[in-house]
Amino acid sequence: MTVNLRTIHPALAELIAACEAFRRLGFPPEEIFVTPTATCPATGKIVPAAVLRAQGLQFVVTAPVPYHLDFEKGWTDAIGAWNTASNADCDFLWFRSSIFKNKVAFLLSLYAKGFKITARNEWAN
Repeated sequence: MTVNLRTIHPALAELIAACEAFRRLGFPPEEIFVTPTATCPATGKIVPAAVLRAQGLQFVVTAPVPYHLDFEKGWTDAIGAWNTASNADCDFLWFRSSIFKNKVAFLLSLYAKGFKITARNEWAN
């Protein structure tokens, strides 16, 4: 079964968008990862998260996934779809994401944590 970026679970789409945001801000792939077991600061529950670990700092974007979703299979399928999707489908996911819609707050949060961001040229593209 082929997975389409336009139909993946919204929480998985947000994790992809968080990883893409970190990448667009110039962080190398080895500093970006997804974990299925992060603690959500708002609820204390264990949830999947996109993590940036760079400059001696850590920034976590959580994405609560419903219990009925097999996270590992869903993530593998979603990232496979991202890696093979058309530019139009990738743009669809990126521009609809909470990270993009709230980019000022996202950037300010990174700055507040102490991150130095130098690459901004890909943020809106």
